[in-house]
Amino acid sequence: MGVVECNTNGEKPSRKLVEANAAVFDNGTLDLDAWHERMQAGRSWALTNDAGFLAAHERIEDDGTCVINIWIMGVRKEARGSGAFRELVGALLAEIARTRGLWQFANTQLTMTTRPEKFAKMFAILRAAGARRCDTPEDEHAGKARFRILYQS
Repeated sequence: MGVVECNTNGEKPSRKLVEANAAVFDNGTLDLDAWHERMQAGRSWALTNDAGFLAAHERIEDDGTCVINIWIMGVRKEARGSGAFRELVGALLAEIARTRGLWQFANTQLTMTTRPEKFAKMFAILRAAGARRCDTPEDEHAGKARFRILYQS
């Protein structure tokens, strides 16, 4: 899978990330307006490797909890089942620990939303990992499933 590259400066997505997004989502384009809204310097992480990509950002939930939301991610078809998803999430957690310190890292909550009908395998992975469903009414209306997992070291 190769080296994971991480960018936290909030600038535009790297060419490698844009290409991975297009490969994963069948030439889908990345929403640059949404990117600039979510991916703020020091509050976001863009990770890529040869197998895929992940973009995550801080988000304040309705209950006031600060979470790290994995906004968009994908693994190329030829790399699925290789552990690439786990490697990218592991690299994200390591970067959070490195930049935020171990105390904050010890109570990191990750959230991720998927569409079960379209991404059944991702839905199954999240359920098997012990992630807790925390759908909002908007998620349900849009056919999404939102998961939350508390990482405790």
